[in-house]
Amino acid sequence: ACFRNYFDLIMSRFYRISLLARPGLRWLSDAPGKGGGGSGSVRAAGGKFSEREQALEDQYFKRKEREQLERLKDHLEEAAEHHEEEIVHHKDVIKNLKDQIKRHEEKIERHKGKLHSHKKALEEDDD
Repeated sequence: ACFRNYFDLIMSRFYRISLLARPGLRWLSDAPGKGGGGSGSVRAAGGKFSEREQALEDQYFKRKEREQLERLKDHLEEAAEHHEEEIVHHKDVIKNLKDQIKRHEEKIERHKGKLHSHKKALEEDDD
């Protein structure tokens, strides 16, 4: 248990930073290419492993980008389809409103005709 606490102390960030300031103790760091096992150490070492790691990483990001573009394309297609449906719906509403306007204009004309005939009947009654 004592060893574990001591190890935790050594690996604590503050302690490692203080050790890194000493040139002779750089092997304790996680820095790439300095003997540490941190991320990027294979790539920093160079060689075929580095090239393969870079190729795999590029492949991963290309696949992620392709997936994102596919999702974006699907979303845009769905949005376009939705807007087309909205256009059809709005055209139907416009047609219905034009029909209502036409019916109201016909009613107005009928009422005007009735009003005119009522006025005429009133004028005849006054004579």
